[in-house]
Amino acid sequence: MTGDGTADAPRRERSTLEFTGPDGGSAELTWGQRFVWDILESLAPANHYLNIRFRVHLPADVTRERVLAALHTLVGRHEALRTRFTVDPDGEPRQHCDRAGDLPVEICETEPGRVRRVAEQAEERLWRQPFRHDDEWPLRVSLVAAGGRPRQVVFVLSHLAADSWGCFVLRREFLDLLRDDRAAPAAGWQPLARAGYEASASGRRTNELALAYWRRVLESMPPTAFPGPPGPGGSPLFPGVGLHSVALAAAVRAVSVRHRVGPAAVLLGAVATIIGVRTGTREVPLFLAGGNRFTPDDAASVGTFYQGAPALIKVDDGSLAGTLRAAHRASTLAYLRGQSDPRDVARLLAEVQTRRGVDIDLASTVNVVPEPGVAGPPPAPLGVAELRELSAATVVSELEGRESERLTLYLHVRSLRSRAVLELFADSRRLPAADAGRLLAGLELVLIELLDAGDLDVDRVADLVGIATPTLHAHRGA
Repeated sequence: MTGDGTADAPRRERSTLEFTGPDGGSAELTWGQRFVWDILESLAPANHYLNIRFRVHLPADVTRERVLAALHTLVGRHEALRTRFTVDPDGEPRQHCDRAGDLPVEICETEPGRVRRVAEQAEERLWRQPFRHDDEWPLRVSLVAAGGRPRQVVFVLSHLAADSWGCFVLRREFLDLLRDDRAAPAAGWQPLARAGYEASASGRRTNELALAYWRRVLESMPPTAFPGPPGPGGSPLFPGVGLHSVALAAAVRAVSVRHRVGPAAVLLGAVATIIGVRTGTREVPLFLAGGNRFTPDDAASVGTFYQGAPALIKVDDGSLAGTLRAAHRASTLAYLRGQSDPRDVARLLAEVQTRRGVDIDLASTVNVVPEPGVAGPPPAPLGVAELRELSAATVVSELEGRESERLTLYLHVRSLRSRAVLELFADSRRLPAADAGRLLAGLELVLIELLDAGDLDVDRVADLVGIATPTLHAHRGA
């Protein structure tokens, strides 16, 4: 066991979990893996912020041996956690599931009062290291112990191994295994089998339906959500803004019930309206990331199904409620057609751009993370007075920005159930940091006012958000 030289630093040791099993093999990447692979390659080497992380608080009666045994079972049953990714001589990536190998597990011993801090530090340290996908499994684990027992487990995964829903599946199975080491997993896809399905006739039909949808949208959408010349930008070039708000989550629920649209559509409609106010556009093209978990097997799978499709949100300058309904219709179609072969999409995009004679910008992305359902009826919608009282506790914060990014705008809705947790990164040449902050903070103001007034026009939205509005104009592009 080795320390790091300070009296109150955690004492660290490394345990190695060894695996030998019957399954393994290699295949092309799944569509979800290829989608993530292309993003990682475009951002390399500074692509660590696509890693996914979470922590599990352990029951008081669990032992270190039980934790390691649960980890061993978890990694053994899921190919995605034992998969490396290499590039063939022709430049095509492939996945390789190892039948045998080792997973190092860091074990940190600290004092009972420092568990949370040590776990946060371990998570941050493991998260900031890009994965070496050709020779490293896409999972890192740290076990934090104090007072003679394990307290928390830190999981950090490559996005090639799992998306947010896959992490939920992992967390649930890990806790089940701590309670009962014979707990069986639900049936789900393994990545090698999924790649085989996507190459089958049924998989190709899914791809063809998605491509037909893509073609219709690409041929009619304006080239970008942010027309006009770019500004000077700031430093960092891509600043980040975060929001934590119970009021926004409750307002989204209330608006969703009143207008009979999905919660994601409520946010999309409000965001599109604010972007339209900022840019003077009537039609806002957004790329909608989706979880693509449509079947019970999809829902039970550990893997990355994360992809997306474009949607064109039409802003009704006289009715925010009308814009929310338009967002509901547009996003429903996009989410249903979110599974496709990224190579075919790239070829289609190039073809349409050549025919239209314009560069089509798909770099304004909204990712509303799907959340598992909960038992029992939903809470009753809150009234306007209660929502305004809750809004006093809303926190808007500055996040660590980036100097390089492949997106113009990325809105990540991490949670929207009991507390809204949002992160917004935007190219400051297109959306300055101050306006990005106004966009996030303005969402709950706009939705609460919508509940109070019944409906809003774009001028009222502009007043609430504090962003000047030029005259809206419809798309007249090629």
